[in-house]
Amino acid sequence: DELALAQKGLLESQIKKFEANAAFLARTRPLVQQGQTNFLQHAVLEVKDLDRAVKFWTDGLGMTVNRSRGSGPGRQAFVSYGPETLSAENGGMFALELVENPNSQQDNSGQYFQFALSNSLRVNRLYNAGGEITFGYGYFEIDAPDGYKVKVYIDNRRDPFDLVGVYVDDLEPAVSYYQDVLGMKADREYAKQNVGRFDPVRPKGSVLMTYNGSPQDNTSILLIPSEAKQKGKRPSVKIAVLDKDVYERKASLQSLGVNPKYTGEVPGTGGTKVCLVAPKDGVPLVFVDYADFEREQPAPKVLSISEEIQAYVAMAQDDEN
Repeated sequence: DELALAQKGLLESQIKKFEANAAFLARTRPLVQQGQTNFLQHAVLEVKDLDRAVKFWTDGLGMTVNRSRGSGPGRQAFVSYGPETLSAENGGMFALELVENPNSQQDNSGQYFQFALSNSLRVNRLYNAGGEITFGYGYFEIDAPDGYKVKVYIDNRRDPFDLVGVYVDDLEPAVSYYQDVLGMKADREYAKQNVGRFDPVRPKGSVLMTYNGSPQDNTSILLIPSEAKQKGKRPSVKIAVLDKDVYERKASLQSLGVNPKYTGEVPGTGGTKVCLVAPKDGVPLVFVDYADFEREQPAPKVLSISEEIQAYVAMAQDDEN
């Protein structure tokens, strides 16, 4: 029975994936809770039309809406490839926080988002969702709504969200800041490694910055030396990082001579506390109190094997159309 074989194969694959993810989170969660490591958790994007943006990231790239805030001006939606919480076996997924601002005029080309999808990109779904493919030989480069840039290649990762590429005018001071002040680890070998034509080009001289072990298990920040056309551009996003205690973070930063831009509760979140740090060159980081973060998380939804198969069949039929 072909259906039974498909169910068996999908079940075995899901079990292995869940077990590996659960083991990663079992190692990571107590380290974050105890303040022994941090966890890159989501990026904050400003969008003109929230519904249009959600359609692109979900219908076009296969993410799902995990949670939302507000119902009027400034409403927000969090999209990801699974639960954000570190407490679910299939959780720990990096998210995009889409914040609606109809009057936004900002330039969103100062960074890009890179994804590794386990299945091929659904080109018709991408176009129908408002995306435009600008390069498609081996991997894809995509223009998303609101001017955001996306790169997609085919690979298996714990979390499909690979990295956020950020252009910096002066690389070495930026690397030192993220490493010495913000506690990230620098991988200078990343850009030197040879990749095949099916993987995105690794920008010359770039440095991969990561928290908590292997970049294969975590979403990273790639600091890229600016070329002439990017000089002076600044990232338009902020990146949230899970932290044990943001007030301890503030004290630690001040001991290094760094004064955070803001430390305290975020309005409309029920008391979630953050500490915002804005480097002179690079993407700002928002440290988020871990306990507050978990309090905001919805109960994770896990699809049954039957639902997984139905979703796969629907996607295949959509491709044929």
